[in-house]
Amino acid sequence: MTILYIYSDGDTVAERPGRDRWPKSTFGEVVRWGCRSAAQFVSVLNHQLATQQRFQHVEIRTHGAPGLIGFGRDDIDIGFWLRSAARIQTGLCVPGGVVHFSGCNVGEGQEGWGFMEGAAAFWLKGAGGRVSAWRSVGFSDAFFGTGQVWHPTGGHRTLWVDANGRYLRRADG
Repeated sequence: MTILYIYSDGDTVAERPGRDRWPKSTFGEVVRWGCRSAAQFVSVLNHQLATQQRFQHVEIRTHGAPGLIGFGRDDIDIGFWLRSAARIQTGLCVPGGVVHFSGCNVGEGQEGWGFMEGAAAFWLKGAGGRVSAWRSVGFSDAFFGTGQVWHPTGGHRTLWVDANGRYLRRADG
């Protein structure tokens, strides 16, 4: 299994857990990228598209709001995903791939569903799989210094799509 882990670089809440989050012995190859801006995030995506490497699991750990993720002062929204999906032949995931957005409230409301649909159009194009995102505010573990973020007050949303991008199922968890 190959995993892509992208996090908001310079943000200790997002960065610290990434050091040990995906141990190689357990999960196989782990590709890690820290991004400080949307431009750097785009550069990472372009690099991964050029290598044609595909992933079983993708986690993007950033700050978020309903229907968007943030890198530094830059936001990524549904429009970004739809424009990006229009210019590629195949997404970055293998069939049955999983994409998770670990940012507060990314999946919240109609904006959250739209964001997840746009992300699925990019990441899962030609493959199918599922996209999930938190729909609650998270809290950092400041007491034990782990940097782990907990979402005790809400759940996540999941969207399943087939290889043609057709929505198969939606669920609130």
